[in-house]
Amino acid sequence: MNATDPAPSSLKVSAEQYADCCLVAVSGRVDHTNSDDFLKDLTAHAEKVARGGGMVIDLGKLDFITSAGLRALLLAQRAVTTGDGKLVVCGIGGVVREVFRISKFDALLNVAGSTNEAMAQISAEAAEAFSG
Repeated sequence: MNATDPAPSSLKVSAEQYADCCLVAVSGRVDHTNSDDFLKDLTAHAEKVARGGGMVIDLGKLDFITSAGLRALLLAQRAVTTGDGKLVVCGIGGVVREVFRISKFDALLNVAGSTNEAMAQISAEAAEAFSG
């Protein structure tokens, strides 16, 4: 890589289980270089969601997302809701919030103001397990 090449896209996806909810934290950037990996990660976590449970995707540390990343979120929502689960996105801000607003994804996905609020939308058990 030389000085004129763009820096590689960094993406980190981690998950923790709280009662019947999988909390997925995303940080870095989602773009054309890593959107397939992002989709694979989300799909793997969506498949673990118990029937009637849910998944919260915390985008609080996400710096940037392209249309390919938005597509991955929609496909994750489909995977979770097919099993009678709920998907809630939280923590969107800055550029990511603007992308959501312009693309109308804030109307397509269930967006919560905080992780606590998102967990409560999944279940009382998930909210209690998360808040300790």
